[in-house]
This record gives sequence, C-alpha cells and structure tokens, in this order.
Amino acid sequence: NNISSKQAEADADSLITSTALTLAKSEQRPIVVIGNDTDLLVILVSQVTQDMHLYMCGENPPAIYDIQAIQQAVGHVKAHLMTLHAITGSDTTSAIFGQGKKKAFLLAQKESLDVLNVFENSGSSKDDIACAGEQFLLKLYGARTFTTLDTYRYTRYNQSVSRSSLSSCLKLE
Repeated sequence: NNISSKQAEADADSLITSTALTLAKSEQRPIVVIGNDTDLLVILVSQVTQDMHLYMCGENPPAIYDIQAIQQAVGHVKAHLMTLHAITGSDTTSAIFGQGKKKAFLLAQKESLDVLNVFENSGSSKDDIACAGEQFLLKLYGARTFTTLDTYRYTRYNQSVSRSSLSSCLKLE
C-alpha cells in the first residue's frame, strides 16, 4: 500500500523528529507530526527552519499547532529551548523540585542568560557546563546573592529548621 515505516533502535522521539524535519525540508509540502509528547514539540520548535511547513497535531485537547508560529512566539528563547527543557526535566521524575518549565522559560525570556550559551557551545568544558548549570539554577531559585548551590541549600535548610517545630514534618528536599 506504499506505506513506509521505521523502527527506532533507541530514542523514538529523535527518530520521529528527524524524519519529520527531513521530510519538511525535502518535500515542499506541509508535514504533520501526530503526538502529545512535549519532547517532540520542543525538538521541532528548536530545529525547524523558515523553509519548512511543519505542524504538530495533539489529541488532548484536539488541536493542530503551527511549529513556525510557536517558534516566533518564543522569540530569542528558541536558541535555549532544548537546554531549558533538559535542565527542568523531560518528565515529572526528573523535574527540579518546586520549579517548573514555565518559570525557567519566563526567566530566560526576561533576562539575558549568558550562562545558557555554554550549553550551546560544543567546545564548552565539563567544568564550564557545571558552573553554568549552577548559576542558572541559582537564578531559577531566585538566589541572587549566593555564588554556589551548596551555600544556598545550607542557608535554606537552616531557615526551614528555624521555622519548623518538633511536631511538624520537615521536607528535606
């Protein structure tokens, strides 16, 4: 029936998006990706180019999203979208405690976050990446006066302990 298929050997999201991007570039016609996965949307928005007509169709609620329109709406944050998505977690088990994607996105939108450029540079060292990640997390948590996560955590722990009574439950996370 002229239906082709591909089997993902590893990450299906990567295969789905690379296939869609390749088709959108080579076939001068609209391409629609059907799925509800945020990972798919983030990858497509961060990698689509002006000459591609790419859409994503979701089920809950039923909608068709124009990837270029989303790309224009996110503006300059597009360059850091994959990094923000990775740092804030791609699912609830790897999410940062008490912080969400929306807060990280709004932070990147409002402030010039040069620390995020380190993640986009293939020549960045592991130390540069670790330092940039720490600086971003401090900004995300609003810890402007702290230079390390360790000192921020210690200070927040002491504040929590001083506010709690012996009968209350202290959440160490």
